[in-house]
Amino acid sequence: MPSSDKSCNIRCDVINYNPELKETVRDWEVTPEGRVWPCCFFGNAYDKRHSTHQDETQNPNDSSSLNTESATLFDDPIMAQLLKDDPDWNNLEHHTLEEIINHNIYQSYIYYKGWESDNPPHVCARNCSTKINSKQYDNTRVISNK
Repeated sequence: MPSSDKSCNIRCDVINYNPELKETVRDWEVTPEGRVWPCCFFGNAYDKRHSTHQDETQNPNDSSSLNTESATLFDDPIMAQLLKDDPDWNNLEHHTLEEIINHNIYQSYIYYKGWESDNPPHVCARNCSTKINSKQYDNTRVISNK
């Protein structure tokens, strides 16, 4: 993936400073199936992985093509590898909430270190970018939070 011409600033709405606690608070999305995600964008991308509505797929002529929302999760090489290696890494039936939220992926890649890198999580770049300049995300919707 090209990184030389890329800059990305992620504004995550689920991480906020709580003045009463005098600390940063991170919210989590827990699905009915017990999967813990950093936000609804990740949860929706995972939950819609079997949806192949022709108007939402990357390749409408391919019935096995991922919808564009799920593609942001499964086309991300880091997330795809994690889901392949350990499909239950964020499942409360297999791990405690503490284990899941302290997973390396949530402490580095889907957090400031990953957001400030040349290779931010695709879900974050698509949904929560305030600035992005790269052909890497040509099919991404970029929003401005100004």
